[in-house]
Amino acid sequence: MTVFINPPRWLPPLRKERSPAKAATIGLLFGGLGLGLYFKSVIDFLIPTLLYVASMVVWTASPKGSVVGFLGAATVAARWGYKRARQSNERLAGVQTA
Repeated sequence: MTVFINPPRWLPPLRKERSPAKAATIGLLFGGLGLGLYFKSVIDFLIPTLLYVASMVVWTASPKGSVVGFLGAATVAARWGYKRARQSNERLAGVQTA
């Protein structure tokens, strides 16, 4: 489950620095699709989107409905975007100073 909260270290850095706050906002509002377009990366589209689909299936089957599943997936996508942007920016800063 940690892969959905923190991006794995094997992901390559992005091509240029990205704003973590903007990435979190885009992830919250548009989910994996927005993150995939913002980062221009297929993996940043797939992981939050697959989590969204899985959570919608689980929460639709529950008697409480799917609103909680949507909010949970949006929150995880926002955290994914924030952490991914920070991780990539740190790596890019390390490459530029080396």
